[in-house]
Amino acid sequence: MRVKMGLILFITFLLLVGCNSDASGKNTVPDDMSKEYYDDFVKSYELYEERAHEHNGSFVDDNGNEIDFDDLFIDEDLIRLGVESDNKIDRGEEPILNETELQLVNDIISLYWLKGNDESSIEFAMRDHFDSETPEEHAIKLEERVIDILELDKDSITAELQ
Repeated sequence: MRVKMGLILFITFLLLVGCNSDASGKNTVPDDMSKEYYDDFVKSYELYEERAHEHNGSFVDDNGNEIDFDDLFIDEDLIRLGVESDNKIDRGEEPILNETELQLVNDIISLYWLKGNDESSIEFAMRDHFDSETPEEHAIKLEERVIDILELDKDSITAELQ
């Protein structure tokens, strides 16, 4: 009976540990992110990837008009939380989103701007992130950073489309 009980406890332990890990053994949520927002960031980045693939890497239609997406994030509250966090930081208060989460909000928004044709948005998106000569190079670097932060096992969609 003791062996059977020990075996049941061991299997339960393995199941619980397995629920908190992916196939590589890493935690599914990076240490510097909250579980509350992680899944929304992953789904939002995947939405961006789908759109980039669907529109061949450019969010400009055949007539030269920028494609206007109603939603950039799966949960649009992330944008609001990002703005509120920036305001709190400016007032010296504790932000809602941490630094990594704020970086992801800004990076995903910048990725959409880089794929458009509004020069001021493109310049703003390229302002302080990396030394890049073109919006495409900049998008690749931003995508790689988002992928790295989210600990995803994939490559830059912009690099794949080139």
